[in-house]
Amino acid sequence: MTDDARLVMSNICSAHNHGALCLNYVRLMGVEKNEHGFSAKVSDSLTGKEYVVHARMVVNCTGPWAAEVMKLAGTGSMPGIRLSKGIHLVLPAEMFPFKNAIAFRSRLDGRQLFIIPRGEVVHLGTTDNFVESPEDREVSQEEISYLIESTSAIFGKIDRGSIITTFSGIRPLVSESSDPGKATREFSVIQENGIIHVLGGKLTDYRIASRKVAGIVARHLGISTDLEKLPVIDYDRHAVDDPVQYDLDYECAITVDDIVRRREGSSIYSMDAGASMKRKAETHLAGGGA
Repeated sequence: MTDDARLVMSNICSAHNHGALCLNYVRLMGVEKNEHGFSAKVSDSLTGKEYVVHARMVVNCTGPWAAEVMKLAGTGSMPGIRLSKGIHLVLPAEMFPFKNAIAFRSRLDGRQLFIIPRGEVVHLGTTDNFVESPEDREVSQEEISYLIESTSAIFGKIDRGSIITTFSGIRPLVSESSDPGKATREFSVIQENGIIHVLGGKLTDYRIASRKVAGIVARHLGISTDLEKLPVIDYDRHAVDDPVQYDLDYECAITVDDIVRRREGSSIYSMDAGASMKRKAETHLAGGGA
């Protein structure tokens, strides 16, 4: 199972190690093209202060928010960009004592589902339904029932009370299909008004997409580089006694959610849905330390 929080943080920290300026809690307000390149107005979401950032190139790689960024950049929205929501159930691993992931098809509609073990829990998913906004992440009772009924038909009855927690994600799709299950998961890279937009794709494709974008940027800036083995994650977070303090000191965590969800992933990888990690984070942020 890909630990998406750790993968993303490792890429960010690696970029920082190589000279990138990585800003947390910054919202894009607008982009304008000028004779020197681009000016982007950004806002600090914590203080409300606004700043202007100048750049020779702009890359829009914002996933499900890509269409919104295209509008802010004045390029309109590309037809065919759709958003699909997928939910997952987190259940105790003892309910499915398997060492390996299992894929199976729902007897309700034939959709492929999976059960993936991760330590003391397993993830059961996933659904596939079109939504209108990246903020449409609420997990409905109907979606939960679909996964329970699909899985119970093969592995035996699952009690709703066994569910530790649920979570969802939004997929950006580039497709005209009316069926999200038939929509391509491939990504596309386009240039509009000098801005590079990465549309669609999956987290597991990020290396391929990043190489393609890096090639475009390198050619535009006149940089000669070998991209064949890139990107390389140049960040090795070793085991630490106090991961919460490490997150605060070295990985720019600011809030409890930053630690529980976006650094440690304990909200979906632990039997208590991150409750114990949340208490530790609250204590640290209140100045209590370990």
